[in-house]
Amino acid sequence: MIVNDEQLQQTQHAINNLESGLAALKRDVLPLNAARFAMMAEPVIDQIQELRAQVEEYVGITAAMQVWQLQGHSLMSDPVAERPTA
Repeated sequence: MIVNDEQLQQTQHAINNLESGLAALKRDVLPLNAARFAMMAEPVIDQIQELRAQVEEYVGITAAMQVWQLQGHSLMSDPVAERPTA
């Protein structure tokens, strides 16, 4: 769980490192063996998704999405455009 901006930066750095590693796997392993790539990529992808969820929670994306859903907005609609005009 991210509790301050320093941890946010560290988490974003970790995501970048994981994405670089995944890109290397894609470049080096996927052309040779797709099944091996998928097997090797799975834990990396899981970690990236977990860290992204922590970032989304900390910066407020999760809270905003919950409010939008409670107000009946879909994530595909534009909440600003749907506001009533005075």
